[in-house]
Amino acid sequence: MLTGITSRRIRVWHTGLTKHGLGASTTAKAYHLLRGILNTAVDDELIKKNRARSRRRDVGVQRQHTGTAGRIENSQIAVYLAYATTGGHAFIDRELYLPKTWTADPVRCHAAGVPQARVFTTKGELAARMVVRALESGLCPDWVTGDEVYGQSPHLRTELEERQVGYVFAVASSHRVTTRAGTYRADEMTFALPQRAWQRLSAGAGAKDHRFYDWAFVDVIKNYGWSTRR
Repeated sequence: MLTGITSRRIRVWHTGLTKHGLGASTTAKAYHLLRGILNTAVDDELIKKNRARSRRRDVGVQRQHTGTAGRIENSQIAVYLAYATTGGHAFIDRELYLPKTWTADPVRCHAAGVPQARVFTTKGELAARMVVRALESGLCPDWVTGDEVYGQSPHLRTELEERQVGYVFAVASSHRVTTRAGTYRADEMTFALPQRAWQRLSAGAGAKDHRFYDWAFVDVIKNYGWSTRR
């Protein structure tokens, strides 16, 4: 049951797998998958491919960078949508990311069974597509969250704003925001705020302890949201 999935139980399960002789890589992959269920809302995840076994028809495979591995790997990358409540967490949708090298090669796509109408779509656009499906199915989340890849997607942010759904996304330090005092880079605005503007709040319990972040509310021209720093 999803309600039974907790950080503590995952750690116990992880230890049990190791004691029963499963390989370290298999145990680690299974562990990270379950940790992802607890921590991910919209995220892209690495699907590693053995280079010696990868074939031309493995859809979306190429050497590409992924944050999961922290380096360039021969892999597929998918974007996942997870739904989380106090009662549990579960993956509810996914989209395979196709690099431009694939969408620009119709012969290769046809051989792999990719629909002819499929064009290059960014991870942010894939996320927006899944979020819209979830909302139209009747889900009513209080907010949507994701990392920098999704924070820099104007398509996703606009979709959520038009549907009046709150969101918390990371953005690059170079992301520009406009306030009544002018337009600034996110990092410039963050470090210009006085210490009294910040308050420390927990983002929930992590594997070791509560995950504390410092938050400040910044009034910007188009949207209203929280700026955060560690």
